[in-house]
Amino acid sequence: MSAPGRRHSLIVMLTWCSSCRDQEIVQYRIYPMRSDGLIYQVEARDDKGKAIMVDVTKLGWDASTAVELDHRRLKAPTIKLRSAIQGPNGDVVYCIDLRITRPNAEFLSTTKMHSFEHFLLAGFRKYLPENFISIGLMGCQTGFYLVLLNEGNAEVICRVYEQILRDILVAGAVPYASVEQCGNYRNHSLELAQTLARSILQSKDNWRQVV
Repeated sequence: MSAPGRRHSLIVMLTWCSSCRDQEIVQYRIYPMRSDGLIYQVEARDDKGKAIMVDVTKLGWDASTAVELDHRRLKAPTIKLRSAIQGPNGDVVYCIDLRITRPNAEFLSTTKMHSFEHFLLAGFRKYLPENFISIGLMGCQTGFYLVLLNEGNAEVICRVYEQILRDILVAGAVPYASVEQCGNYRNHSLELAQTLARSILQSKDNWRQVV
């Protein structure tokens, strides 16, 4: 039985193959930060035990919110750094929360979320082609996960996001919405995407006020 107050961790060892001839081991230590195990802190260390850290404050983020937060505290629409994981060769993968609606209060319809996701995909591919990895839907239907490689600057990300939203307002069609490019091509609405983009832009001054 665990001693009261003791914080245990799960250690995950991953092999990072930097070439065919050499390999490095990265250790990810996952700490539960709440007794129910729903909120975690991830710490990365190299094969020598040295912490692999990214100073998110230098990138313009509030370090106190760059973790998993109690969803009851979250505001919307907001932009929040979720994680920054640095590999042994110095590359960093950033995951950013693009929160659109307040959790457990308001939810995006599937059509609105679908069309907006297509615009985000097209926009980040266009404006950050060297950095963009993926845009993913939050299963709770309150926003999106943006994944970038080696681009974690808050000002850059907010500026590109704003440009994408402005592009939506003058768009003539939802991108990638043909039967050849989309698995549910009938489930799109340019009007709903534009309404959502307009609403998010109205809160631009508060995007980084996460809680």
